[in-house]
Amino acid sequence: MDNSLPSKDKLFELMDRENHFERSELGPEGAIKLLQTSLETGISNNEATLRLKKYGTNYVQRSDPDTFWEVMLNNANDKVIIMIALAGVMAMGVDALEGDDLWYVDGGVTLITLAMVIVFSSAFEYFRERKFLLLMKKVDDYKVVVRRSGEFVSINAQGVCVGDLVYLETGDVPPGDGILVDAGPIDINESSLTGESETREKVTFGGDSAVYAGTNVAGGSGMMVVLCTGENSVAGQVAQTLEEDEEGEVTGLEARLGDMADMIGYWALVSASFFFVFVVVEYFLLVAAGLQDTDNGSNIMSDVFDLFVCALLLLILGIPEGLPVAISLTLVLGAKKMEEENVLVKKPKKGEIMGTVTTICTDKTGTLTTGVMTVQELVVGDQVYASDISSPRLRSISPTVRHHLALGVALNSTSRVSTFSIPLSFAQESGNNTERALLRILDDSFGMDYIAQRAKHNILWNAPFSSTRKVSSVIVCVENRQILYCKGAPEVVLSLCSRYINTEGVESNLSQEMSEDILQVIAGKEMR
Repeated sequence: MDNSLPSKDKLFELMDRENHFERSELGPEGAIKLLQTSLETGISNNEATLRLKKYGTNYVQRSDPDTFWEVMLNNANDKVIIMIALAGVMAMGVDALEGDDLWYVDGGVTLITLAMVIVFSSAFEYFRERKFLLLMKKVDDYKVVVRRSGEFVSINAQGVCVGDLVYLETGDVPPGDGILVDAGPIDINESSLTGESETREKVTFGGDSAVYAGTNVAGGSGMMVVLCTGENSVAGQVAQTLEEDEEGEVTGLEARLGDMADMIGYWALVSASFFFVFVVVEYFLLVAAGLQDTDNGSNIMSDVFDLFVCALLLLILGIPEGLPVAISLTLVLGAKKMEEENVLVKKPKKGEIMGTVTTICTDKTGTLTTGVMTVQELVVGDQVYASDISSPRLRSISPTVRHHLALGVALNSTSRVSTFSIPLSFAQESGNNTERALLRILDDSFGMDYIAQRAKHNILWNAPFSSTRKVSSVIVCVENRQILYCKGAPEVVLSLCSRYINTEGVESNLSQEMSEDILQVIAGKEMR
């Protein structure tokens, strides 16, 4: 391996999101030369091993989880827990001083209850932490296609190194930060980094060529050369920052419980002290007035001590012994409920954070949505179907028109969505958001399984969507006829058409006025 390979810092600076000029100056050929690789052969396995030693593995190191005893210690180090434990000890002391044979019962029950709460909540948190680590391991453990020694091979994403050529297609997750060097353009969903649901086009020349780890290829295919991996990637830096911020962080619930414990302790002590001073003063006034029988000084000391015990009991009664049980059960049940919504809460105390949010300040609309688009209106010929896309009203459309409309949606796309025949989780779905929205209505509205149609029909030619063409097209052989299906920006598609087919399957001339009316309807409702 040549020692002239660039340093980690140099590559990280080159992949900075704002460093468009330097990446544009470098270009794909410059990136290939800088990393001493080849577009035709890539790097060898031996070279990859040496580069893994120089730049590190493609793995974001996470801190080791706490042991069970450490989790228990952290949960026990709570003001409310400590306050109630002291109350239990004082209760045992008071009962012992009063000569109660079962002096250990009341206080002992309190301490045993606290111990059970600590063990239960610690066990829940302990196993949640390990479940989270297993989940993250699965997320990091996926296959990618790289070019090694002139051949395309499938390897684990953690085995990707700086200088690897990675082949990307729709649905793939880039394993590192890099530059697009061949083919393209491709559309990348960068919502995991920016919060914006809009895809960004990546091109080899004349535009943005940076591809970042953790994003998703929404459309197209191409080859990227990897510049930053693991902790040196943008996603790795974000993960490290989040982990550093998490250490020692006090949640709103913990802060409020701490304040409440201070308040309860303060007022309980003030009340008990006031009570003790009041009854002692009253006692001595009664003694001075001769209204209190006292045989000797020892009786006075005994009476005062009894009053002190009463003050201690008042202090103990002011402490809510059932509070830790109620809080722990509430948080654990809340975490279980969130898990049903596919949200894994590592630490139950942190689960209340989103529940207490009152105001969200953001300048990104995508941050506030689920990132899932839905079809709101369907225009077929001269008919508009709005709220009744899934209704029987669509059956009034000519079967031939319905078939070709659905077939065009199914075949002129490489996206994947969940269907009745092949259910997928949201994370397993892939592709452009608009295409996925169109595919979702095929099952309900048209009764068509897009997966079966893709297997049945052979695509003779296709032209993926690009920002210059603004349309995507495919030619498919259907019933011994070659048919071109096209979709894209309304103004572009309409400009290519001179005729249209109405809902009855009859061809008619498409006038300029009709095209303008359709465009005005779409533009007025700000739809795609």
